[in-house]
Amino acid sequence: MTSPAPSSGRVFAHVGQPFEERAYDVVVLGGGRMGLAAAFYLRTFQPDARVLIVERGGIPSEGGLTGVARGVWTALDLPSAWKARARWTRGVWRDPASETGVRRPHDPPFHEVGVAALSEHGEDAARFLARLPQEHRILATTLLDFERIGGAVFDDTGGYGSATTLALSYGYGAVRLGADLLLNTEARLTNAGVEVRRLDITSTMQIVVAETHNVTASHVVVAVGSEGPALLEHDLGVVTTHGRAYVQFPRLELTAPSDFPVLRRSGFTLRPGEGGLRVLPPVRGADPAGYEPVGGRLVGVPVGVRREVIDDLLVALPDVPAFESDKLDLGKAALDVPGAWEARPIGGWPVWERVSKNVSLLLGGPEADRVGLSVALDFAATLSGARGRPWEDRA
Repeated sequence: MTSPAPSSGRVFAHVGQPFEERAYDVVVLGGGRMGLAAAFYLRTFQPDARVLIVERGGIPSEGGLTGVARGVWTALDLPSAWKARARWTRGVWRDPASETGVRRPHDPPFHEVGVAALSEHGEDAARFLARLPQEHRILATTLLDFERIGGAVFDDTGGYGSATTLALSYGYGAVRLGADLLLNTEARLTNAGVEVRRLDITSTMQIVVAETHNVTASHVVVAVGSEGPALLEHDLGVVTTHGRAYVQFPRLELTAPSDFPVLRRSGFTLRPGEGGLRVLPPVRGADPAGYEPVGGRLVGVPVGVRREVIDDLLVALPDVPAFESDKLDLGKAALDVPGAWEARPIGGWPVWERVSKNVSLLLGGPEADRVGLSVALDFAATLSGARGRPWEDRA
């Protein structure tokens, strides 16, 4: 172990702030919620460990998935092996400050509105509809054909929130506990740790590498989302079987109150968001190597969502008549539709794995909303030799 870290960490936001550190116990690559949570828990379990977080942009991971994540928690369809972890994660969604000690009153809260899966099973769909307030009922019948669907399963413990809120809470919490944060910095893996490349912007708005430093580390955590497997292969020659996919979230331009329930049907999830309802498409497998995001065509007209999303929309039309209206915003190019690359861990659930003696990979993926934070905690506890997990205590 190197010398003990200070009681409070430092934030290096730009190259004007000299960065002279050259050794850490753990370097975490990635400022998304998984990486920031791992850093927070590492400092929690090992208060004397020197921890550095390296992020290419700002937090939470500008340009990554955290900013546009689905943000939906529900107990529906949870395998028994994940239930205790998911219940613990929901507690963090409800009140991140209870875990991290950081409360930002202006951050979006977790909306405990319930999640309804509309299917042939469960209670009669008309009874589910009748339990909604009048204004919610009107919007729901605009979205879905309840007579055709017939049934509903409602999870009143579910809801939606902001993954950004979680990431910021863990980021501030990690720094408060003593982790250093290096922003606007690229990183490459080396045999001894990482090479950090601090970025700057010129007067002609070009991003350039202003400084390069080698930082040794006893352990490196690769938590850069979908780019993690490729980084391991490129820098260390370590090949993993995880994949990635480019996900897009179209929007229905219908006014939806924040207390409107999350609705699921035909693989799609509809949840309130800025400017209307966010449309979360079904989760597909990994994209082929070399895939570049490109919009498709709908009745010969170029749109911004990829062809696979259009196919799913067409299949869902009988159940979700709102998709046939002019309220569905598909954009004219891929850049018009919010989206990002998302990891596809083998097995579909968040995972951490040790890929070499001093390097570990941490991946979230589509199920990060429900159990991702528990996997980050589990990794940090295992690396630190800590025993017991909070979901085991509450199971």
